[in-house]
Amino acid sequence: TWTLAANGNTWSSLNINAGTLQIGNGGTTGKLGSGTIQNEGTLAFNLSSDLIVTNDINGIAGGVTQNGTGTVTLASSGNTYAGLTVVNSGRLLINGSGGTTGGAVVNGGSLGGTGTIGGTVFVQPAGALAPGVTIGTLTINSDLTLGGSVLVDVNRSLAQSNDLTVVNGTLSNTNNGWVVVNNLGPALVAGNRFQIFNQPVLGGELMTVVGAGAIWTNRLAIDGSIAVVSGTLPQPQITTTTVTSTNVVLSGTNGVAGNPYVVLTSTNLALPLSTWTRVQTNVFGLGGTFSTTNPVTAGEPQRFFLLQVP
Repeated sequence: TWTLAANGNTWSSLNINAGTLQIGNGGTTGKLGSGTIQNEGTLAFNLSSDLIVTNDINGIAGGVTQNGTGTVTLASSGNTYAGLTVVNSGRLLINGSGGTTGGAVVNGGSLGGTGTIGGTVFVQPAGALAPGVTIGTLTINSDLTLGGSVLVDVNRSLAQSNDLTVVNGTLSNTNNGWVVVNNLGPALVAGNRFQIFNQPVLGGELMTVVGAGAIWTNRLAIDGSIAVVSGTLPQPQITTTTVTSTNVVLSGTNGVAGNPYVVLTSTNLALPLSTWTRVQTNVFGLGGTFSTTNPVTAGEPQRFFLLQVP
């Protein structure tokens, strides 16, 4: 591996014949020169900052790997590299009409953009598919297998009201993953429907749809869509509090089955919630029930707990 962690690279073309060329070493510095990249090895990125790559990336065997925590955008319309695209962390956006002719594996972080991926895409349990940049369409000209999460933006006031993934091969889900919705527009109301895939998802009923302050129905296995049942989440109720010398157990009901919740704690009730400490993350059980055990320290004069629905 050869790592370039400076910002002064000015070459007019680059050939990677074998091995790995890494841009950045986990920090904010590292950039490519100009010109076409002929890639027969691996072009890797490891930056905590964002980088837009306008170079054409070509090659029969070469691939691209995203290792950093920042966002890397492949923006060229002339990309033709046929190797594997791997996302291990951060965010990789494939934009531009060129996209990539190879496949992709998302081990962690997220893969998105508004371009085209030519080969098969696998999203592993720790990874996420996040089509679009804000709201847009990502095209996969082969199969898509979901094992992780899907992140979608919606805005019911726009002509294209949501992120869309067009899959021109087989579309399937193999895990109990999440569809996490982020609303960029007006408040959602019952009946709002969003087509997030162009076809039914085999095994899509295993996924749980959450987010945007709404209650959702999952229609992925039927037609690739999700819909709002109610634009208002119910208020969870703590019905039982059990205190021991080492723990406080909070139990209750009225949540939405499968939706996440967090437990925050502080010794000062007057502090803003942004300063409270998150001690538990879980999901509501069948019937919207919950029970969470939270440690306390002997001798503390007081400690406050709050159940929060994201």
